[in-house]
Amino acid sequence: MNGFAIVLAALVIGVFSADTKCTTDKDCPTGMKCSNKICGYRTECAQLGSPKVPAGCKAEPYVNDKGCTMSRVVCP
Repeated sequence: MNGFAIVLAALVIGVFSADTKCTTDKDCPTGMKCSNKICGYRTECAQLGSPKVPAGCKAEPYVNDKGCTMSRVVCP
């Protein structure tokens, strides 16, 4: 049980210490914006799950006109 608590604590610390520091939106990954010197997700970007991909097709990431990273299905 103590091992589980240690792993859980390390995971929580790792997640919260991984915040990207920034001064402008250009310092943040695509789909994120700089707010209070920390990169955060844009509220105007929909947080959708992965699209259903039919056999023989693949999902590709792309950036829409709002600067949000989205996925689209591409079939040959």
